[in-house]
Amino acid sequence: MFNDAPGFFTSVNLTIPENSTWELTDGSQVPHLCQLSFEFTYIGKENPTMTSRQYDNISKDFQSVDPNSFKGNSDKVDKVLNKIGKIAKLAKNLKIEKKSKDKKFDDLSFGEAFKKKSAELGPDKAFTWRGKSYSTNKAD
Repeated sequence: MFNDAPGFFTSVNLTIPENSTWELTDGSQVPHLCQLSFEFTYIGKENPTMTSRQYDNISKDFQSVDPNSFKGNSDKVDKVLNKIGKIAKLAKNLKIEKKSKDKKFDDLSFGEAFKKKSAELGPDKAFTWRGKSYSTNKAD
């Protein structure tokens, strides 16, 4: 299936089972059984794209499909992709906003942070400040 396929071996393992019998001759010992395992990473001959053929078109059975052949659906596909892009941007912005809020809280002194969280959460609660967890309980 993958004759002359460009890629590389990421691992090669040889294991000899404990119950394997051995061929013993003068000067050599060879097991009768062994297990070999290989991991191969396929690189391909070109960078894949949405319209490129799969596996370098190893067979006539794997013809690429022209995305424009989906008549009547291209507008729907474009709208879905556009929405996915907007959602990804929104998620990124929310993460940035949350990080900036956490950063502002972590910039406070411990006394200020404790006072703020005690008032906000009440007693017997926990909060995180500069990566460590603290209780809102007072020592008295």
